Amino acid sequence: SGFALWAGLCHPEFLTSMIYFPLMLVGIERVLAGRRPVFLAVSTAVYALTGYYWLFMGTLFTCLYALVRFFEEKRGLKALSGFFLRAAGGYALGLMCAAPLFLPNVMGFLQSNRAGGERGLPALFAAGEQAVSALRALIAPGSWNFAALAAVVLPAVLLVFFRREKKYRGLQVLTGLLCLFYLMPVVGWLCNAGAYETTRWYVFLDFFAALIVLATLDELTAFRNRTIMICALSVFLYTWAVWNGAEAERYALAMLMATV
Repeated sequence: SGFALWAGLCHPEFLTSMIYFPLMLVGIERVLAGRRPVFLAVSTAVYALTGYYWLFMGTLFTCLYALVRFFEEKRGLKALSGFFLRAAGGYALGLMCAAPLFLPNVMGFLQSNRAGGERGLPALFAAGEQAVSALRALIAPGSWNFAALAAVVLPAVLLVFFRREKKYRGLQVLTGLLCLFYLMPVVGWLCNAGAYETTRWYVFLDFFAALIVLATLDELTAFRNRTIMICALSVFLYTWAVWNGAEAERYALAMLMATV
């Protein structure tokens, strides 16, 4: 993604979630499989040592992933409490292991001038030109303010939503929710702990988009009639979004690459 290419060069710490967030999800999967939450605890501890900022956002999306995966396995509400206690215990243990360095970091932030200055609650949903701008930003040139997805992601996402196989159910729910969040400015405000609205949480959208590309790559390269139609539809949607923008020339090269 453009997020990785841009942020990785300007602010390498922005890439920490690309490394440690997947490890948190592996820890959740091990807890779901009935194993001890040791891996989750270690992943949380290392994640916490990289900074509270990305850990906070990673925690929110790890909880979302855990809920989706739990109900995807069709486990009852009675099992939810046991799963929650094991996962929360592993998470808390990880925070305690990282506490000697993690807590001074948090306390230093709370005492700094960056902790204040809330700008108020933003709109719940983007509308009009703001929504079109958000759609353009899916495959915009790299920045930590854009998801900047590779062109292959759009047909891959559409292909997943056209499939009715159970193995795609979790990806469908997660991606659907993240796409909905993408049009909700309040999510950026929540991920920044209520200080101000930010779009840096797009790194998590990029991660699940990468999973979708991996899941559909074989079918995308098979070039069946349906695949070609989905690719054409995705190119049309993206072209419409780009040329309805106020700065269309800025995205001309990106649109050309997507069309090709």
